Amino acid sequence: MKKIMLWVAALTALVVASPATAATVNVAITRAGFVPNNVTLKQGDVVTWTNADTQSHQVASQNAPFASPVLAPTQTFSYTFAKAGKFNITDPQNKNRKMTVTVEEAPATLSLNANKKLVAYGGSVTLSGVLSTQQTGQQVAVEAQECGANFAKVGTAVTGTGGAWNLVVKPLKNTAYQVKVKNVTSAKITVRVRPAVTFRKVAARRYNVTVRAAQSFAGRSVAIHRWNSTLKRWVILRFATLRANTTGVAPTMISSVTVTLGAKPKTRLRVVMGAATTGSCYASSTSNTILV
Repeated sequence: MKKIMLWVAALTALVVASPATAATVNVAITRAGFVPNNVTLKQGDVVTWTNADTQSHQVASQNAPFASPVLAPTQTFSYTFAKAGKFNITDPQNKNRKMTVTVEEAPATLSLNANKKLVAYGGSVTLSGVLSTQQTGQQVAVEAQECGANFAKVGTAVTGTGGAWNLVVKPLKNTAYQVKVKNVTSAKITVRVRPAVTFRKVAARRYNVTVRAAQSFAGRSVAIHRWNSTLKRWVILRFATLRANTTGVAPTMISSVTVTLGAKPKTRLRVVMGAATTGSCYASSTSNTILV
């Protein structure tokens, strides 16, 4: 008997946390009843009952609701409590055995994801996530912190089936996002933006570089690369300094330059804007490749 009681004590003291923060609480079914006979859980936690007696037992609850098979000695039964509330547990094999499981409501969480973490200027990003309570019709406020600014609301989404939501945004610069539902705020994510760089031949030996962004890059240099087939890598052909261009329509600002290049036929060329040129508000960017 002493060995049995020691085994029961060890079993009932065990609580195992999973990586998802759910926990398993172990309860022994003994000749004297459930041990322990009152437990408190979080939503999503599991209770595992083990028949520690020499007779068969069963576990059931009308307001959960569930009913286990009849458990022979040493057999177990587990149930996940997904709903908050107070649940009465009985042993239909012996109605004098009773216990209570109290399930506390888990704090709501709100997730935030982006289908792209790097996008060219003018491109779209789909933000999405899930409200853990899975409620539908909840207003999700989407807030953005554009480079050099404070967080401000940029849109609203509504939760649908399972608490899922999504919203399409068009960041103009490197931008951090967060979302809120009432007093629940998500973690932040950052979407980086590359200036849109186009490179084209406009006449014999004449080439144009055009940069579109929400700021001017006039006075900053870009590097024109050519592909070296012998070295199997891109090498710098020359640098060019961008100038202001007044054809942009707000919020877009255009910087451009036209240069003369003496590239040989069948040479591959491209333009690169490095971090020193783009600065802290934009990611480095590379143009399309053209074949002379």
